[in-house]
Amino acid sequence: MNTLIAITGLGVLCLLLEIFNFRKGIIPITIIGLLAILGLTISEYDMPSSHYNNMVVVDNFSVTFSSLFIILTVFLVALSHNFYEFHQTKLSDFIAIKIFLLAGAVAMVSFGNLAMFFLGIEILSIALYVLAASNRLNLKSNEAGMKYFLLGSFASGIILFGICLIYGAIGSFDMRIIQEAAVSADVEEWFYIGGILLSIGLLFKIAAVPFHFWAPDVY
Repeated sequence: MNTLIAITGLGVLCLLLEIFNFRKGIIPITIIGLLAILGLTISEYDMPSSHYNNMVVVDNFSVTFSSLFIILTVFLVALSHNFYEFHQTKLSDFIAIKIFLLAGAVAMVSFGNLAMFFLGIEILSIALYVLAASNRLNLKSNEAGMKYFLLGSFASGIILFGICLIYGAIGSFDMRIIQEAAVSADVEEWFYIGGILLSIGLLFKIAAVPFHFWAPDVY
């Protein structure tokens, strides 16, 4: 939870730096901030699991993958210097979107509740929609953003429908309760339909065969 709050705060800080015309400090401050957040995240390794009413689960699994995503974001920000040179006025926007994308990714590996899972995947997806369409004067960028947004929204609807069916069958969004109900034989039929729809939506999001047809156009 501390990692999520810190990442979100760093994203807001990037936008504030643009307001105060401190554009030159955005990249160094972002990298330093991400490294500090990485230290904060690693410090929670091997600590007793925190559950925050089971909305966000902080354990070794979530800490490991959150640390990996933070390291990848550091490289993503630090190695994009040539791109930023031609988009100085949009620097804070690009950096902030990448930070919020990281927040969505961290939420996705730390969820203990399907509501938090859906929130994480939507934060990540919306950031990617904006990045895909960020070059507004380029027709291909506009096409990529529109196709990604429409098909991604369609996949999100399938995921949400699956979550609703699971909730209807179990009566809870909590993953522990869902797991306990799944192993028991006494479960409603639409629980399995919800699981299938949820899986289809996720396969669509990661462009897995046979739900990959949108990916070449977007990329």
